[in-house]
Amino acid sequence: MDVLEFEVGSKYQNEKGVYEVLSIDKTEDVMVIQWESGKEIPTQISLQRRILERRQIQKDLAETKKRVAGQKRSKNRSGSGAEFDGFKDSDFSEKVKNSTWRTKKALGGAVTALLETDALQFNSWAVSRMPRIHWQDIEHHGLEEQSLQAKLFARLDESNLYYGFYIERSNEKSESEIKEDWSAFLEWLKIPENESWLREAIEKNQLCVYDQYGGDRPFVGKISVVNGSWHLVDGNKEEDIPSLAGFLEQLPRTHSLDLQISKIVGKEDVLSRGGKVADDIAGIFELLMPLYTAAITNK
Repeated sequence: MDVLEFEVGSKYQNEKGVYEVLSIDKTEDVMVIQWESGKEIPTQISLQRRILERRQIQKDLAETKKRVAGQKRSKNRSGSGAEFDGFKDSDFSEKVKNSTWRTKKALGGAVTALLETDALQFNSWAVSRMPRIHWQDIEHHGLEEQSLQAKLFARLDESNLYYGFYIERSNEKSESEIKEDWSAFLEWLKIPENESWLREAIEKNQLCVYDQYGGDRPFVGKISVVNGSWHLVDGNKEEDIPSLAGFLEQLPRTHSLDLQISKIVGKEDVLSRGGKVADDIAGIFELLMPLYTAAITNK
């Protein structure tokens, strides 16, 4: 990709809207921009360049996936995902007896068929005796300590479908911790640009962050993004969180942590989507792929 050079008087767009460049100081890596509302602010040239480059990559990826998704789905109807036409009412349970949606011929394979990256090859694994599927890069799945590996997931309970990014943190801090996916994920999240991107993605797609098991865990409640800020709701208690990375880093190790960043969809809405729910799940997986990639490669 060619390096983008901003020009005074030209207009560009990021997640907050359209702006015009009023002045540029390359020596200080600063330019002054003006929003359509008339408000002027200074901003880093390098930051805005990375934002525009990321938006272009995402746009190209979305266009490519839209073009090939139908072809990929029809190609895989006789194999992976061929038996998945949507969830049944009886699937919404904490039990998996007589259920078929977790197999590679059903939802597992249907979503796998829609996942494409240059570097990773995904497959699905139904979790034993649980209404849950994990998707992982095949090579990474073959490494040790699978319980602490980052995953993409989908799970059901009696009322909802949950799907997104899943990563565990042990309750023991050791010299080998640097090898864990959690450490790599947290280091990635500490980069302000990355946390800013995640915050915007979560707000736009109405995702939330939580510990799956809650209870007496260090982290109880759900974190969402409200008006551009992290916001924790725990029963009647609410508080703003300055930084998600800072919040997660300070959590005590009294217990392990099962962190999920996911979309939560009610049963009736899921049933109405039929087989298209596989596309919904794959879309959120693609959105959160930078988290997964960072956790398994940023060692």
